Amino acid sequence: VPQIYLKEGRAIQPENTNFSLFDSDAFAMANAMMAVGTDAVYLTDLNVSPVGQSPNLQVISKIKKDLKIKVYVTGPFRAKQSLMPYIDAGIDMIVLDTHAYQQPQIVEDACELAPKQVAVNIDVRDGRVTIPGWTVAANKTAFDYAERFRDQGVTIFFYSNTKADGTTTPEHLSELQKFCKEARTTVFCTNEVTSLEDVQNLVTLGAPGLLGYILGRGMYQGKIDLRGANALVADMMLDSSNEPTLQEL
Repeated sequence: VPQIYLKEGRAIQPENTNFSLFDSDAFAMANAMMAVGTDAVYLTDLNVSPVGQSPNLQVISKIKKDLKIKVYVTGPFRAKQSLMPYIDAGIDMIVLDTHAYQQPQIVEDACELAPKQVAVNIDVRDGRVTIPGWTVAANKTAFDYAERFRDQGVTIFFYSNTKADGTTTPEHLSELQKFCKEARTTVFCTNEVTSLEDVQNLVTLGAPGLLGYILGRGMYQGKIDLRGANALVADMMLDSSNEPTLQEL
């Protein structure tokens, strides 16, 4: 699932990157991604506000309505009012981040408004859960948070487990597999994917509930080709010698 960053109604490209499919017209960019095999996009709305409407909502709605692909949206959601426009636009998933930890009520509100369409980011670095904006690492484990959010109604987690510099080792993949087994729900991997070998490792991991992975900075840096990644997954799913593991529980 490729990620698109939105600001003031346009797509923006991370600094020092050169993604071949990048287009400041976010709709055109999503359309180009769909043309190479993508059936879902992960949109980061950098203009979410507790009051008023985001300038990105129009293009988000257009992508969902006209391209008819799955649309997942994340951003600094911290008030019930900020969620409603996206739900009304028919997006497929709201992905909560920092404020899910700081304001438990936003999790309950989201789950009430969009049952089974709410996810929470859980990021683990060097064995500790890290929460953007917190000066110290959290004391609770990823499983502690997963249990808390699941009790509030969350049915999906966006999970990463890496070294401090963002790299992934076989041990981290093992932790991903363990998290999927213990979380007992749908999981998207947000570890940095930088090669087709990474894709192959994720597809064959055998982690129950692992539905997909997010292509972010590695894709923008040209380390991994979106068309090639989509083709590899499709080929592996068709190959009877490989048990599909990127699937729902």
